[in-house]
Amino acid sequence: MKKILFCLFICFILIGCGKEQKKEEEKKSRFEYSNLVDHKTSIKYQSNVRTEIKDGELPNLGDVKKIFEEIKKDNKNYKNYFMDFYTDSKIPLFKISQLEGEDIRVSNLWNLLIYDNSIRIDEKYNKVSGFIKYSDVNLKNLESIEEVYSQLGKTNFEEEGKLVYIVFNKIGEAIVNIDILHEDGKVKKIDYSFGKVLKEEEKEKIKEYFLGNRDIEAKIFDNKNGMNISLKNLGKKFDSAKRMVGYVGQTITVEAPEDVEVILYDEEYGFKFFMYMKNKKLYKIEVIQTREKNEEAYSKFQEQIMTAYILAKDNSLDKEFYDTLEKIGFSYDRFMSNNKYSRDFERGYLKYNFINDGKINKFQIENID
Repeated sequence: MKKILFCLFICFILIGCGKEQKKEEEKKSRFEYSNLVDHKTSIKYQSNVRTEIKDGELPNLGDVKKIFEEIKKDNKNYKNYFMDFYTDSKIPLFKISQLEGEDIRVSNLWNLLIYDNSIRIDEKYNKVSGFIKYSDVNLKNLESIEEVYSQLGKTNFEEEGKLVYIVFNKIGEAIVNIDILHEDGKVKKIDYSFGKVLKEEEKEKIKEYFLGNRDIEAKIFDNKNGMNISLKNLGKKFDSAKRMVGYVGQTITVEAPEDVEVILYDEEYGFKFFMYMKNKKLYKIEVIQTREKNEEAYSKFQEQIMTAYILAKDNSLDKEFYDTLEKIGFSYDRFMSNNKYSRDFERGYLKYNFINDGKINKFQIENID
């Protein structure tokens, strides 16, 4: 009887050890994440993975690779894997892929942030894993990597012989990458990668600010980039904006006295396009529907909104455009409705407004003082 009990005891121990070992093998990443499947075929698995800050950190490349392997393990029946990694607020970090029989490939998504003004970096990311607000950057007397980490925090954004810090401004727009080149633990050189086209004078101001001169003011820190088109250039800019949405007529010119307050472009198919001027600069645009509501009128009205947006941003359409329309509630049903509706939305230094007074529709963009 004693021998039987002893054998049972040994079996329980072995089973317990096996369970413990299996549990250890299945240990998950230290970071929480959600995996959103984007596309699947019989051989291809593609997803977007969102991660969160934990203990003041975002997952580094090693952590991301571990998550990649975990997801692969949970989805074994595919040959090719493609995953984009983001923060929980959709800030892109890394792209990882692996084709059957090949090694993992890693691409950096973070280094493109300075070229995408539709993404906003929240204050909670300040000094987290390589993100830093402009007002906290101080590069004065940085000689060693330890001093860099002490002043700017540690970064996940690294390339061979280089640490990268992504600087954002007051509204969370990534404005510059600071590249700190190092060797043997010592800082060799500091370079800057700017996303926007800036004059050399403006670039030097920014560098001087980062070296400790807090008396300097740089426009890019505040992102005061509302409408700033001069009367002199308005015709050329308006013509360009119109052509981006399909206009193929004669070149549009704007001839007006210097003290003009409003310029009207009257569309033949039933819209009025108002451009309001102050101190010879464009500061407000208004599009008003003047014909009966129908499907064609809706389509043409949307074209005018696109034109106004491009003109206001002095750029092409970006990812923010459709998000802005959603924020102000612009839709076919609201355009056609006889019920009154009005909603505005502010982003950066521009205010957007969509109005249906029950009879006609209006769309407005104006600078925020």
